[in-house]
Amino acid sequence: MLEGVKKFISEKFVPSAQKFSSNAYVSGIQKAVIKIIPMILVSSVVTIYGIVQSFISGLPDLSPISNYSFGLVGMMTAYLIPYYILDSKRDSRNVVAGITGLGLFMMALKPEAVESGFLYNFDRFGAQGMLVSMIIGLFVVVIFNLAAKIKLIGEDSPLPEFCKEWFNCIIPIFIIFLVGTIIIYACGFSLFDAILSLFNPLMNLTASYWGGLIMLMLQVFVYTLGISCWIFDGIIIPISNAALQANMAAAAAGATLPYVFTYGFDFAYVLFGGVGATLPLIVYFIFSKSKRLKLLGKVYAIPTLLNINEPVMYGNIAWNPLLMPAPWLCTFVNYSLAYLSIHLGLLAAPVVSSALWFLPYPLPSFILGGIKGAILCIVLIAIDFVIWYPFFKAYEVTTLKEEEKLEGGKNKHE
Repeated sequence: MLEGVKKFISEKFVPSAQKFSSNAYVSGIQKAVIKIIPMILVSSVVTIYGIVQSFISGLPDLSPISNYSFGLVGMMTAYLIPYYILDSKRDSRNVVAGITGLGLFMMALKPEAVESGFLYNFDRFGAQGMLVSMIIGLFVVVIFNLAAKIKLIGEDSPLPEFCKEWFNCIIPIFIIFLVGTIIIYACGFSLFDAILSLFNPLMNLTASYWGGLIMLMLQVFVYTLGISCWIFDGIIIPISNAALQANMAAAAAGATLPYVFTYGFDFAYVLFGGVGATLPLIVYFIFSKSKRLKLLGKVYAIPTLLNINEPVMYGNIAWNPLLMPAPWLCTFVNYSLAYLSIHLGLLAAPVVSSALWFLPYPLPSFILGGIKGAILCIVLIAIDFVIWYPFFKAYEVTTLKEEEKLEGGKNKHE
């Protein structure tokens, strides 16, 4: 039965997952989301500064930096998604499509007309707007793709290529804004709220224990199969960012925080050493009796301290039945205990933006949860050492046998 499962995964699941991740729409959304991560990182730096500011009075307020970086990720995504999807299709209209997506996003916000101009709800430019941007971006791409068959200027026209592009973009742009105008202004329909409501089931799932667990377990499972876990970021990051923004709004209003699993939760309490919590394995490698594992441990040490674990994941864990279960168990245990700690009130739910996943632990945990967060981090890492130990020992025994066999072969030849 085990061989049958392995055959299904290798011959059916993995090729399907790889095909899914290479799809122009999926890879386009993934690239768009990755491009906004520097903005989240900048906001995280401001979060650290805020901790320092709480101890040193008189320091200037740097919150505008966060407001105009993390606070605008929804608007940025509205441009990036159409751009990267068409770029994946090698369509030269990608920039125009991105601009159109940005325009439709602004229209969907439906600002209030006041005497001095138009009044926008600034909160909707941020993480909340990312979910809307995804739908708007996909709609823009679909219309641009359909309109590619209708050209006002043919290929045989003597006009320069950039002029042809100008005229041939008129139809999709007009259709996109016409649809937006009819829905939002003629029908008085709140497109922004309607799109957000489509994600309510996912957001409700995220508010439960199972939502975050499913997301993280799916990531670590495909990662141990040698597939980049980034393929899910196009969905997970917008949802977890929206959850974080909801927590921020609730905290500002003095209300109960609705979400435990938000953007940064996994960096703080689950992914010690990288996805799969591989930090203990590297420590075991360094002190291993195996010369090969000891050398690999030293090579992997610095990347692991910065929570970069692709080398050990692809070099030792992926498709290795002796090691694969450990990342699954660590992810499950870390998430469950961290969730329980917050649910019981032992630790506060996340209310700050923290994407500083590259800092050594327990710093990410301290930034998100203070001293209590750092203590929980240390406890969880200790538990991960216990989980990893039997899997490491089994792998070490196998490696030592291979080394002995190799040494024996060398001695024979000598």
